[in-house]
Formats: sequence, C-alpha cells, structure tokens
Amino acid sequence: MKEPLSNSFYQETIFNVFPYDLPAFPLVHLTNAPFRQMHYHSVFEIGYCYHGDGECAFSDGIVPFKEGDAEFFFPYQPHISRSTKSDRSVWNFSHFDIAEVFSDSVFNKEFWEKFVALENGLYGIIHREKYPEICDCIEKIIQISRSEENNRLLKCRLLIGNLLVNIMETRAESHEIKQKFNKRINKLMPAMTYIKQHYNEQITITKLAKICFMSVSSFRENFSYEMGVSPQEYLLSTRMRYAKYYLENSNETISKICQKCGFSDTANFYKQFSKKYGMSPTSYRKNYIEDKDTSKK
Repeated sequence: MKEPLSNSFYQETIFNVFPYDLPAFPLVHLTNAPFRQMHYHSVFEIGYCYHGDGECAFSDGIVPFKEGDAEFFFPYQPHISRSTKSDRSVWNFSHFDIAEVFSDSVFNKEFWEKFVALENGLYGIIHREKYPEICDCIEKIIQISRSEENNRLLKCRLLIGNLLVNIMETRAESHEIKQKFNKRINKLMPAMTYIKQHYNEQITITKLAKICFMSVSSFRENFSYEMGVSPQEYLLSTRMRYAKYYLENSNETISKICQKCGFSDTANFYKQFSKKYGMSPTSYRKNYIEDKDTSKK
C-alpha cells in the first residue's frame, strides 16, 4: 500500500479494488474532529452510514448526513467526513474500478471513461429521504461484498451496474448543498480540473492562474495555502499517478508512458518516479506483474 501524500490538503488514499481483491474494511467510527485534509481515491468510493450523524465536506461544499444515508464519489474527488455528536457515526466503505468490474463482459471503455471524466451524475452524500433505492443498492453492494457467498462477485457486478445507471440518471443539480463553501478552494477548482484533463501537456503556472482569474503571485499563494503543496508539486503528483496507472494497465514502453504523462525528459521521469515510489518505473512494472501472477495461482 502506497503512503498517502501527508503534506497535501488533498490526500490520495489507496485501497485494494473490486473485484480482484475485495477489501474487508471494518466498520469505521468517524470522530468529531475538525476538518483537516481531504483525501481521494483512484477508484470509485461508496459508503453507507449505519449509525449516528455528521457532515461531509467535498469540493462543492458541506452536506449533512445521518443514519441510513449513503455516499458516492467518483475517482479523484476530494472529500472528508466527520461526526457531529459525541457517540460517533459508524460507516462501511467499499471501493471499485469499473474497468475491473466489467473486465470480462461487454465493456464500452470509451463510454465509461467519459462517464468518469465528466462526473456526470449524483455524487457526495445521498440522502435516504430523497433517494431510498440508491441507498439500498449501496448498502447491498457493501453487504454482499463482505459475505461468503460463492456468487458474490456476480451479484455485486449486477448491483454496481444498476447503481451507475441510477447515478447517471440523477443529475448533480439534485445536491442539497449547505451554503458553507470554502471560497478559495472553489476558485482553485478550475486549475485542478485543467490539470486532471491536460496533465499530459506542458502546463504553465501563468495558464493556471489565468483560468482561475488570479495573478500568478495570488494563485501561488492561495494554492499553496489550501493544498499544502505548490502548483508544480500538485501537477507532478498527478502525472505520477497516471504513470503508475499506465505501468499497471498497459504494455506501452517506458518512453511512451513518459511522453503520455507530460515528461519531455526520460531521465527526469525516472528520477521523479523513483523518488515518489521508491523504485524505477521498470522495477515497479516488473514487481507489479509478478505480484499479479502470484495472486492468480
């Protein structure tokens, strides 16, 4: 398991993903500590609240939750939750990659990639009063994924398909957002979205500042204050995540992956990757393939 980015406001938290290694997460007891750092995942996250109440903060604002509510987050959507009472809320969470879920079926890769990129649908806290069917579906996925049923993978696959259809049909405008916005984070979102969509291109700080309608100095100051890292460090971290993904999921050469992730210098790519993951891209791919082959035996 990779260590999260401890110095960043947005932390990436990595878990095993469905269905090749269903995670056995225990019940999570959320504290009422002040919000500190948001985190995100490279896969989808679903969750179900079994007890208590609290609130969830993400890029759109802060939304309350209570027992019976659920959550749904797209990959790389920053979020964090906390309880509002001393008895602490209790959650179960699961994570899945739709490419893996539907890997052995008719899988329209371009359709789902667009779905992920556009984040087109309901996300964040899902209130039972308004969306009981979605909450029930999420609860069932979590329950079945932790069961010992022989056909649990098939059941989860069908339920996830049903969930995604409902998510797509329920637009993001349906959110009931409390007016507790972090204005500085909202102003920076265009830059983070641009980095996510253009990480493979040469991106300048001037360009990022411009799309956020800030001066370069103001953009640097606000970005570093909110994220805990500079814009350059955030861009580099994004490129490294995609490089890791391509190493795991493609047969492309290291040189090609280097170019796809926005690096013009292969030597620098090797240096940055080794610094972040503790080994060269070549060694990382070799170890990943060996571990994957071992897990199949």
